[in-house]
Amino acid sequence: MTKSPDVDEPPLELADALDRVDQAKENLVSLREELNKFLNSYVRSMLGGWAAADRFVLLVRHPSERILTGRQRVLTAQILEHLRTALDYMVFQLSVLNTPDLTEHVPQFIIADDESQFHAQAKRRLRYLTDEQRSLVERLQPYHGNELLGLLATLTGQGKHRYLPLLLDSTSLDIGFGELAQQDSHQDCLMYPVGNGSAVFVKPQDTPMFLLADKYDALAYLNAISAHVEGILRASYCFFQGRPLRLNIVWR
Repeated sequence: MTKSPDVDEPPLELADALDRVDQAKENLVSLREELNKFLNSYVRSMLGGWAAADRFVLLVRHPSERILTGRQRVLTAQILEHLRTALDYMVFQLSVLNTPDLTEHVPQFIIADDESQFHAQAKRRLRYLTDEQRSLVERLQPYHGNELLGLLATLTGQGKHRYLPLLLDSTSLDIGFGELAQQDSHQDCLMYPVGNGSAVFVKPQDTPMFLLADKYDALAYLNAISAHVEGILRASYCFFQGRPLRLNIVWR
């Protein structure tokens, strides 16, 4: 008796693509940690110290310091690159599934702004896919309402032009000054002891703390794109398992 494939079991052909998604998730965890470090450093840089026995100075930072540099932006770029590459791996493996002796490296997941652009690129990039497989890729295009893949294409395209995605600090903070002994009444705040039995209490607001491309809530969108790419890979399992595609797409 032939055993039916486990629909939730990842096909071996997608191992590399899924590894890329897993690495993106690990980098996202690291990014959260780095952004927390940035926030702490940001607050500490504002603590100017005591100017007199009864006067503590808070320094205002220059607006240019909103632009994050270094590891935070590198991690952001790596997350996006891993996710974009995972989609390319999927299309390549589907192409090999249909044409086992394939030696070309042209297969690639297309992300196009309009239908004519998609079909122009599909003639080459998706030429080894079946009609059903090609239809899946087309249904996921930005011109059908898929904002997440459109953003992924835009941001990874920036990397190809030799600069990292723009990441901005947009943190809104409530800052208070009080006695260190009052810390129990400020448990929802970050606390910075400043001597003389005093502390600065800082509470980040619920607004996006870090912006991607000067517009998008960085952590929320990176997490959403990661989950979306993983969902696309999962939708393709059926092709490797010999099952028909069943997919309902609802853009929110």
